[in-house]
Parts: sequence; structure tokens; C-alpha cells
Amino acid sequence: MNPDLRPSSLSRTVKCPAWLLTVGCVPNTPTSTSAADEGTAAHEVLHRALVGLTQFEIGKRTAIGVPVTQDMIEYANEFKRRLGHVNLFSELKIDCSCIYAGMTGTADVVIHDTASRLLHIMDYKYGFAWVSPVDNYQLLAYCMGFWDSLGRPGGYTFMLSIYQPRAYHADGVVRSVTLDSKALVDYFAQMRQACETAMTPNNNEYHVGAHCLYCPRRHVCGTLSAATDNIYEWLNQPQSAIDTQPSGQSTELSMMASAEILLKAKRTALELVIMEGIKSGKSGYRHMIKQAAGRLQWAIPIDQVTTIGNMFGVELTHPEPITPTQALKLGVPVGIIQDASERLPGAVSLKEIKETTLKNMFSAVSLPR
Repeated sequence: MNPDLRPSSLSRTVKCPAWLLTVGCVPNTPTSTSAADEGTAAHEVLHRALVGLTQFEIGKRTAIGVPVTQDMIEYANEFKRRLGHVNLFSELKIDCSCIYAGMTGTADVVIHDTASRLLHIMDYKYGFAWVSPVDNYQLLAYCMGFWDSLGRPGGYTFMLSIYQPRAYHADGVVRSVTLDSKALVDYFAQMRQACETAMTPNNNEYHVGAHCLYCPRRHVCGTLSAATDNIYEWLNQPQSAIDTQPSGQSTELSMMASAEILLKAKRTALELVIMEGIKSGKSGYRHMIKQAAGRLQWAIPIDQVTTIGNMFGVELTHPEPITPTQALKLGVPVGIIQDASERLPGAVSLKEIKETTLKNMFSAVSLPR
């Protein structure tokens, strides 16, 4: 089985089955690992909270070397509080071979209430990009795989939930949708058909849309390039004034929203490819990599932070630890803060090198006389 055919990529597979055809032919789009690694670390913190393991201290590094932040611990504890005292599975591996032979995935949280015949699948999203539980094929695959392992008994209700504490939305940080077995079976048929099409040699089921934003093949996708080329051509044509008819205005607004998504998909792919090229030593780019300063966090155990607070007569860890920046505002000397904290790397971005940028760069260099 193709290793890229998995529950986490099913949404893309359903909407664009042909994306899998070129996997392995050329490297995938380089990914910004900082956000992904942060998410992996947050999941590890959550798992420890849910199963009752000793929790990390702030600043300690997880298995992949990412420092644990106060937010990670707070969000994990909040998730656990919301769940209450229920029997659950954390980081449960689920066999989804009923969808396609060999497919497996790991669900963040599974709650199976046999008495009420409720199967609840929950996913923890640590990122900022809003995720909906509606038509969420990753959760649908976990749900179908677990139900299939039970023998698909009748009378079940299925609930799919997203817990996303850093994506602020009117629906709150927990968003859920429920469905019955008939609806799940309909999704099941759709997922099976998409996987069979995806694994059919020379299928031409390429389709552009919002799923292109995170596709690892978008930098070599001819369909996406053709779509963005059409947008460039449209932008270069003389445009008439805004349509006077409401229907025409709505149509153009919808077209512009779709165009923005496709352009962002192509732009982010180019950014990642250019960053990778710069890192590998290639020349000729008119951009440079810029890394922002990240937030300060404690680099010492919490009991030592408490001791520092006691030394200066301020409370730093009750009821929850405050940040080094907040401690500085309370009067803790800057030298103490510097010795007891570390600054995490911030977001990485590209900056275009313009003539003024070059002048500033060279003016800052003192040349020998």
C-alpha cells in the first residue's frame, strides 16, 4: 500500500484522487517543521495528561526535542477537564483496512460508550488554521475503522469532535457533529471509491480547491499551475467596473475567494522550495530567510521559578506559572530573567531583497581600511 494513503490525507484523496500518482517520483514540498514539531510535542503532552503519566515541566524537552510550553500544559489540562471522568483511549491505533487494505491511523481520543451505543472520536489540533468536524474524512475513517472492528452493530450514534484551543471561532474551541450509521456508511462508500481511484494507474482525477493548500505535491502539480496561470491571465486583462447586478457581484466575490486559495497554495509552495534552495546553498534568489524572535519561556524547573519569586516577593507560579516577560514586569531583575529563561525560535519567512535592503546590509558591515 502507498504509505501516503492514510486517514490524515483522506480529505485530499477524496477531492483529488490523482495526487498520489506522483508521490515518490520527486521530493515532496519541503515542510516548515517548527509548527509540525510543536504540534507533535503538544500531542505528547496531552497524552501524558490523559493517561495519568507524570507531566513535563515547562522548558523540558519532549521525545522529539521540542521544549514544553506553558500553553501546551494548560491546553492539555483544559481538554482533560472538559472530558471529565470517562473511560477513553488515547493515541489509539485503528485498523482502517475496511476502507483500503493496510490503511491504519492513530486517533487522539476515542470514547466508546457501550451502554448508550455512542462512539466518540476526538482530534486535537494545536495549529491556528481552523478545522471543521463536518466532512472530516480523517475522523470518519477512524470512526468507520473502529465500528468495523466491532462487527458494525446497529443502533449506534457517532460523534466527531475537534478540540482546537488556539483557533478562535464563534463555535468555541470544541466543535462537534453527530451522524447515524446510514450517514457513516455513505461516507464509507465515498472513501473506498476515492482510494480505489487513487490507486488506479494513470487516472486523471486532478481537481483544485482548498485541499491544495497543504498538498505536498502542489509545487509540481500541473493542474494547480494551469489554474494559477489562468488567474494571472485574468488579472492582466482590462477589467470592467463592478457588476451592477447582485447575482453578478456575488459570483465575482466567490470567484475571487477561490482564486485567493489557489494563489496561496502556489505561493506557499514556492516559499518552501525557495527556502530549501537557500538552505542548500543555491544562488540567484532575490529573497533571504528571516527568522522572527520567539517568546521567552523558563529554562529552569518550576520549583526554582518559585524560589526566584520568593526572593523578590512576587508570586510567579500560583495558581499557574507566569511567563518570564510577565515576571520582568513584576520587578524581577533582567539579569535573573536572562539566566533563567530561553527564547524560542520564531516563525521563519522570506524577505525580498530590494536595493534598499542591500544598502542597509552593506552599511552595517565595517570594512577594513
